[in-house]
Amino acid sequence: MKFKLLFIYITMSMLCNYNDSIAKVDKKNKRLKIIQTAKKYLGNKYQYGGTNSKGFDCSGFVMHVYSKNGIQLPRMSKNQYKRAKKIKRTDLKIADLVFFITYGSQVSHVGIFIGENSFIHSPSTDKKIRIDKLDNSYWKPRIAGFATFL
Repeated sequence: MKFKLLFIYITMSMLCNYNDSIAKVDKKNKRLKIIQTAKKYLGNKYQYGGTNSKGFDCSGFVMHVYSKNGIQLPRMSKNQYKRAKKIKRTDLKIADLVFFITYGSQVSHVGIFIGENSFIHSPSTDKKIRIDKLDNSYWKPRIAGFATFL
């Protein structure tokens, strides 16, 4: 009887560890898919209020990319920031979000972190979806915070 219980305990422990490993792989795959989806739109034009491939504003772009990967986000960058789990810069992983204050006193811009100190975003009128560095002289002083929905 003791052997049976020990066998069941070991088997269950192995299954739990296996399931944890699968969950970690699934989350990593989700992050990679989000980045792949975002990069498909490089060069698409900015459009104020835009939420589709005809034109995106920053939060519309992030919302669209996440939606394509089964995650629903609020429409506006300030609401995305409010709803997301805040993280430290040191905990930033690919597909997490980077928020900026570009005017006023609250979050007004968002991008998707793609690794190597870079993020992809839909910057502003007359510009196209592109990749920029977080330590860029324009973006660095405007960072409001980092957050995740993953």
